[in-house]
Amino acid sequence: MMMVDYYEDEEYVHIITEKYDGGELFNKIIDCANDNGCLSEEKTAGIIKSLLEAVSYLHENDIVHRDIKPENILFESEEENAIRLIDFGLSRRHEKGEEPMCNPVGTSYYMSPELLNGNYDTSTDMWSVGTVVYILLCGYPPFNGNTDPDIFEKIKKGSLKFPARQWSDKSDEAKDFIKCLLRRDHSKRYTAKAASDHPWIQNLGKKQAKKVQRRQFGLF
Repeated sequence: MMMVDYYEDEEYVHIITEKYDGGELFNKIIDCANDNGCLSEEKTAGIIKSLLEAVSYLHENDIVHRDIKPENILFESEEENAIRLIDFGLSRRHEKGEEPMCNPVGTSYYMSPELLNGNYDTSTDMWSVGTVVYILLCGYPPFNGNTDPDIFEKIKKGSLKFPARQWSDKSDEAKDFIKCLLRRDHSKRYTAKAASDHPWIQNLGKKQAKKVQRRQFGLF
């Protein structure tokens, strides 16, 4: 999200940004979640394709976000899948070859196992992306619990499941994409670039992007 301008008064610094009126991804999940799932694979892939572009840009510039979650993802407009990643309050620079980060920050559902263990790098963001994809397709997080300690324990165990009720109609490619991001061994976890090249994103993400372009040009 671009900052356009800012000004100060006696009490505050006011930041003026670009305007996006599509709302939070979190609200879209609340509106669409039901007993059988949440968003369609095509809709989800289009959103994640846009998110991966943002994360790839960050990581190429040695920035780790550390709090990727639906509440920090805004739609540019109500009609499009294009999104903006916001809230960099927990982000920091982390260059390749630098000592691993150790401060366990973020939001419980989206924290990676290595982050909880205090030994992580930029790949922690990709775990968060995988968690977002899982939620978008079924309506609930892959590692759930009533308290943060419960959630953290399940994340550390990393037993990833796809219950039949919400997942029987989901493609094998979608499940494989999630597995590639929710690998406990972060050295084997997909990077943003590798995730962008996955067949699920290449096929469905591009298909959804073309639909958006056609709407923009009034072709249907």
